[in-house]
Amino acid sequence: MAANGFGESENGTELWAVQESGSAVPFILFPPGIDTSNLKIFEVEKSQKGAERVSSAQAESFGGESNGPMNITSGGCDCPSMGFFRVFLVPDFFYDYSQYQFSYGVEFMPIYLGVDALAVPNAQILVNGHVFPYARFTQAQYDFGTPGNPDVQWTHGIWFYSDRLTNGIYQLQLQTTLQLDGQLTDATPFLTMTSSEFSTMLSNPIVFKTWNNLLVGTNHTFKAQTTIFPATWEIEVFDANGQ
Repeated sequence: MAANGFGESENGTELWAVQESGSAVPFILFPPGIDTSNLKIFEVEKSQKGAERVSSAQAESFGGESNGPMNITSGGCDCPSMGFFRVFLVPDFFYDYSQYQFSYGVEFMPIYLGVDALAVPNAQILVNGHVFPYARFTQAQYDFGTPGNPDVQWTHGIWFYSDRLTNGIYQLQLQTTLQLDGQLTDATPFLTMTSSEFSTMLSNPIVFKTWNNLLVGTNHTFKAQTTIFPATWEIEVFDANGQ
């Protein structure tokens, strides 16, 4: 926005504009190249009380004249052609996995949210356009450094259980749900955003094909296959207490 030349000036003021009807808003909210002949452009400074006040006219470059100093309020515009808006960064993975081969079965994929974590109730992975049920959104410690210079930080990410898919090439995306209001009610708005699609390779030596996660009774059947032959199998099952 600063490149447009209409940002904050050296004396701490900025340009605001008002149409014939409606409220005054920052001039920078108008699209580049807009016809300014029907606008009144004002130079705005912030008072010590935090309110904005139009202090002087600056019409020589934009057309229109000032009607003198006037008080204005923030919070938007009641005209349909302009107003305040929010800009969201689409959450995405920290790294480019398009040239990566998933071969560890279960891996943590750190993501940058773009907003406060409290505003993100859920994130999930899409595999070939469909929600992948074997992915868990959580916070974990991750090393962003190198073996010689580790940089371990807490970050949000997805535990991706790639060993629940057969090996091959897949299209992956990150889908994130944002809560747009701090108060959770029946009227709370939500926004779902999906990152760009990318292709990646799965080449796990052991693949656990579809089986029911719920164990009931004393017997259960696991379905697995391996790319290694011959192979010796060992399956360990833990209860909720780690036993």
